[in-house]
Amino acid sequence: MPTILLVRHGQAAAGFGSHRDPGLDDVGRAQAEAVAEELAARFEEPVPIYSSPLKRAQETAAPLARRWGSEVILEPRVAEIPSPTEVGGAPKGLVQYGHRTATAWCKLRILPTRDQRLVAALFSFLGSLFTGVSVLVAIWIYRRTEDQRTFAAFRLSLVDLRHAVHELDNLLAEPLFNEVSLNISREIRQLFASTPAKSELNEYICDSIHHDFIAQAIHAGLQQSSALRRCEELIAVIECQPSKYREQLPIVASVLSSLNQYIVRIARTVSSPRLFNEVIGDPDQFKELATSTRFYADSVSDFEAFRHIALIMGGVPSALMSDHGQKVFDAIESLVQMVADRFATMSDQELRTESRQQQRKLKKLGAIDEPTAIEDALKQFRLIRHVFASAQWDRIVSMTTVVGQLTADDED
Repeated sequence: MPTILLVRHGQAAAGFGSHRDPGLDDVGRAQAEAVAEELAARFEEPVPIYSSPLKRAQETAAPLARRWGSEVILEPRVAEIPSPTEVGGAPKGLVQYGHRTATAWCKLRILPTRDQRLVAALFSFLGSLFTGVSVLVAIWIYRRTEDQRTFAAFRLSLVDLRHAVHELDNLLAEPLFNEVSLNISREIRQLFASTPAKSELNEYICDSIHHDFIAQAIHAGLQQSSALRRCEELIAVIECQPSKYREQLPIVASVLSSLNQYIVRIARTVSSPRLFNEVIGDPDQFKELATSTRFYADSVSDFEAFRHIALIMGGVPSALMSDHGQKVFDAIESLVQMVADRFATMSDQELRTESRQQQRKLKKLGAIDEPTAIEDALKQFRLIRHVFASAQWDRIVSMTTVVGQLTADDED
């Protein structure tokens, strides 16, 4: 009977999220040498060595290969990937998880095994969703404000997302990364080719190094979120004290409205094998979508709400279908509370000392029809609540999708 040796890699040189593929540190290299010395003493015959493509795994295997005179065989199928269910659980639980969390998977690529096809289908959909909205946010930021700090905050949000995801499995990451990168580069180059002021954004997004941040951000969400519950809570908060939120509700309603429109567009094209292109459309349609939403940025610029909205928008679509959904709705609620608190602390005397320009802004803001603004915001929250109801997703996930076909195979 053959003997199979499982060797865990040594201590990595970087902590979680600080580098996509860190090698071993000094302690890790010492551990690898010690393991190699022990195993070489126990097993004198050369042993085939299979290693994950991850650098830390290859560096752990190298001392063994030297001692045995063996070649390290790279096998992507043994690479680490995030587990959406309890580690060590039954495979059936993972299959059930995949079916339960399916939202609008489309058939983009056939990989060698059923499990790889299932996971790739999920990543492909989330990739299209996230990258599309990220580009829209960048365009909105540049069209609505010249504040370079805002763009810096957007760029920082991508870096932060990099720290919130696990290591990527190379077998799944490479084809997805290439496809998403091409789409992003093509759309942005077409949009910004004649606009020199956008050169920094163009250079950043289209740079191959920074694509790594985007590629990892694509994989941030894997689970259906608590978005439905958060919607209920947020609706309850606003309904209890509607007048408290009258100034900021228009901008919140506007953002949520654009999210709803985007989700509806995606829901209508979920069965398409070319999801990204059909959702985003040609450059003219893309530009029209990017400029269609009014953010009331001037009215709340002093409270930096627009910057917060922009950062929230970058994470909402993928996060609403992941376990990060609660954080997103927490952020929206914090934004609402932040603006409300700022208004509450301003006394009449402080308002009178504001500049004429600021007084005009506040006057315009106060002229908003309060009942209408509140109702519009609540309506948008209810729409999102409806979209994420289980029955809605059940209709989206049909037998025409990869998930439907795979789960049907399991039942057979």
